[in-house]
Formats: sequence, C-alpha cells, structure tokens
Amino acid sequence: MKPAIITVAGFVVFNRQQTEFIKMHRKFVALSVALYGWSCYLICYKKLRQYSSPLVHLDVFWIGMLFDERNRFLVEGKPL
Repeated sequence: MKPAIITVAGFVVFNRQQTEFIKMHRKFVALSVALYGWSCYLICYKKLRQYSSPLVHLDVFWIGMLFDERNRFLVEGKPL
C-alpha cells in the first residue's frame, strides 16, 4: 500500500512541475518513482522481520520511525 502512495505522490509532484524532461521521459520517471517506493518498502519490511515477530504491522514500524529518531528499537533489538 505504501509504495502505491509514494508512486501517486510522485506523479502529482512531477505533473505539477511540467518540465521538459518529465514531458519527454514520463514513463522513465514513473518507473523510477515506483521502484524507489518498492525498495523502501522491502528494506523496512526486512528490518521488521529481523528484530520483531512477523505479526507486527508495518504501520507500527512507520510510526516508530517517525517518533523515535535514533531507532532505539532497531539498534537494541527490542520488539515493538
């Protein structure tokens, strides 16, 4: 779900700028934004699987990342 949101947000930003590069390479830009979203999603999911049980939802991880700048639960290996 989160990669889809990132992809849509990228489309909105790029379509508003309307630069020549984006007009000519729209498919390339869309593909790169989608790949970036999926890579972020998979990296965070991998970290979750390493330090906590598989039943923990990704939303808990994202909220933890926002409110814990030092990522204490990742560094110390504590479950969420």
